[in-house]
Amino acid sequence: MTESKPRVSDCDDATDEPVVKHLHLATIRGHDAVTHPPHYVRLSPEPLSVIESWGLDYHRGNALKYLARAGFKVGEGQTRAQAEAQDLRKAAAYLLRLADTLDEDGT
Repeated sequence: MTESKPRVSDCDDATDEPVVKHLHLATIRGHDAVTHPPHYVRLSPEPLSVIESWGLDYHRGNALKYLARAGFKVGEGQTRAQAEAQDLRKAAAYLLRLADTLDEDGT
């Protein structure tokens, strides 16, 4: 039986590499970077659990996620302060977008 090539839905959007490769690398590094990344595991409960238990919508959930990881997910070439500022801006952007939507809908 020949191995099928990954479909687009099976690939990481950022790298276009099969997700399976990323899962394997995450296991090798000693943590599960997909379901329990280190910048969230330090928290109890993890943000995803809070988002689900509170029933947060997309915008509120993403804002919470970015607030929770601010300064703890540092990208290549970033300082911790730069990473924190970037995540705080992302959280604010989601909240501003939600506020604009609410203003437009009148709800």
